Amino acid sequence: MKKSLLLLTAFLCVMSATATDWFPFSEVNRKWNISINGGYSPEKKTGIYGLGATVRGFHVEVGGLGSSHEHDRRVGAWKEKASAMFHVGYQVPIVKAFRIIPVLGMTGVGEVTTDGYDYTFSDTGQVYNKVSTEIKYKFDYGATLVVNHRSLIINLGATRYTLTGGIGLEF
Repeated sequence: MKKSLLLLTAFLCVMSATATDWFPFSEVNRKWNISINGGYSPEKKTGIYGLGATVRGFHVEVGGLGSSHEHDRRVGAWKEKASAMFHVGYQVPIVKAFRIIPVLGMTGVGEVTTDGYDYTFSDTGQVYNKVSTEIKYKFDYGATLVVNHRSLIINLGATRYTLTGGIGLEF
């Protein structure tokens, strides 16, 4: 279902282009965009949230998910899933409204352990629990598809270890 929707979107974008609109690098890659992304790592069944930015065609996305108990006042121990990602790439505009960004980078998944029995207080009363992170990083590769309408961008990404989607603005 997802593949057919993606292929249909790409087909409609490509079919709407005229012969002079193919690969408009100079027009599309002179702009900047920024997006908020959310995703999933099927390997460890954990979420990934982050930001993406494309500046003059060069693309960077960073994200992750960490501990939510590092300042918890309750005494206890918590184990949570954790993730991190970093990808870079270069945007290839097929037509003005549809782009492909091949990406390379690193993705990590693992666990964060928060030890609420081992804590300290700051001068303002903030609790700092001991946190240890065990994340295994792997080389990652894939592509992000970007659909543009006026100033709005919608992106869908798939790499070896992550699936992401996001929405952003182009200016």
